[in-house]
Amino acid sequence: MPAGKACAASASTPAYVEGYAAAVLLYKLGWSAGSYTLKLDHGTASVMPPKNWTGSSEKLSTILTHVPGISSVKILLPHAPKALSVVTEQPQDTSPQSANDGQFFPRGLLFRPLLADPKQPNFFVSDRVYHMPIGTLNIGAVGFGGTLGLYRWNQGPFGGQLQIDFQAGEFSQFDLVQPAPILVNSDFTVGIPLTWRRGANSLRIDFMHQSSHLGAVYYAQVHPTHFTLSFEKLSAIWSHQWPRWRLYGGGGFLLWPAPKSLKRPYVHTGLEYRGPRILSGWARFVAGLDIKNWSQDGWQPNTSLKFGLAYAGPDPAGRHLRILVELYDGQTPNGHFVYEYRMRYIGIGTYLDF
Repeated sequence: MPAGKACAASASTPAYVEGYAAAVLLYKLGWSAGSYTLKLDHGTASVMPPKNWTGSSEKLSTILTHVPGISSVKILLPHAPKALSVVTEQPQDTSPQSANDGQFFPRGLLFRPLLADPKQPNFFVSDRVYHMPIGTLNIGAVGFGGTLGLYRWNQGPFGGQLQIDFQAGEFSQFDLVQPAPILVNSDFTVGIPLTWRRGANSLRIDFMHQSSHLGAVYYAQVHPTHFTLSFEKLSAIWSHQWPRWRLYGGGGFLLWPAPKSLKRPYVHTGLEYRGPRILSGWARFVAGLDIKNWSQDGWQPNTSLKFGLAYAGPDPAGRHLRILVELYDGQTPNGHFVYEYRMRYIGIGTYLDF
């Protein structure tokens, strides 16, 4: 059988279509495996939603009929007499984004960005109070960057989807105590993550470069110890998602660090929570706990906690605005100060995802 026909045949099997549908339901509706039932019979998907589900049957049908291999949907309503069904038929999506094809610049990400990771590239501005051995400082922190999907293979290994992304970020801190705020430090990161997802499980393998630079005015006034700080990092993080909770864990290793005295391995774990929609469906409470343990500081935990409200439209792949309280306790996460001393900060930040 030609390779193209073989791929098409494998993509049309019930197991593949059901797995594809499960991933879509998890990503767009937050339904985890086991909270609902879905069976496929000659292109008709029979689905019984989770208990206490109050969503739109029409929206559910639209979501599922865009899954290649599903041409009609039968929604079983357990609260109706004799499991009354609602059937909606729509033509199958035959666009280039079908399961049989890959796609350039896909919409959305297979691995959701980490909510509380201080080095997660995104757009933000934050007002923070740093408590450090040298004193208490008022710091303004800003960040620019994000993650862009380059290409997605809809038939990835182990029955999942595979995607290669481009990720870049810039993280700067300004001393707000000065009459005119001055730039203290900037970290620049760029990476090529490879991500995989199947149902509730996702994986990110990332090769990333970071370089750090002190602000010129700050360096002239304070005369801190200056050295070249840069490294490449290879990391892997696995994630499992439930309707409200997400657990992740993994680690990484520094490659070719400068200075060479930097110890290389670290462990990275975390937990996230996303509450039900409130305020007419436009907001939800979110919280994230991110922990990194570096061999550099004796495997002590570096803890980042963020919580607040996230605002977004009905499209889960669209823009998100978050107002978050930030708490941090650990080694300084910023550039040249990262291995000098431990610190704490509290702040409030505004985050924007495109």
